[in-house]
Amino acid sequence: PAFISGKPTPKLTWTKAEHVLKPDDRLSIETKPDSSTVTIVQTIRSDSGPYLIEAVNTSGRATAVVEVNILDKPGPPAAFDITDITNETCTLTWNPPRDDGGSRITNYIMECMAGTSEIWNKLSSTIKDTKYKATNLTPLKEYTFRVRAENMYGIGEPSQHPP
Repeated sequence: PAFISGKPTPKLTWTKAEHVLKPDDRLSIETKPDSSTVTIVQTIRSDSGPYLIEAVNTSGRATAVVEVNILDKPGPPAAFDITDITNETCTLTWNPPRDDGGSRITNYIMECMAGTSEIWNKLSSTIKDTKYKATNLTPLKEYTFRVRAENMYGIGEPSQHPP
């Protein structure tokens, strides 16, 4: 909680990104004579950022900032591309996710789906770089590839490349 004192009792305002916070189905504000607490349930990454509490009365104004960082699994890798295609190999490249979930990416997971199959086959789950060479592909068969990033909080959504 933010602890407050002042005479006369100050008026309190919580803001994030210059928007005044209002209670809703995820956010509640509990204000007592000497403290105020913001509670957010079902947090998401966009809840991260600086929160400002402002106390104002006829004697003046005081502010305090609380930096919040919501940790989660990473977003999908970006700019997924396939190059150097041969009958049996191809090179897959991508960029790290725009959102790492607030935690370092530990590895990437590459999967492929052959032809009209609906089953994803794991090619590797220990990729440390943003490049992977797929080998032993069947000539003239179409493949769909996808890559996911993983951090200590879980495996993120995939970035998928069509055949």
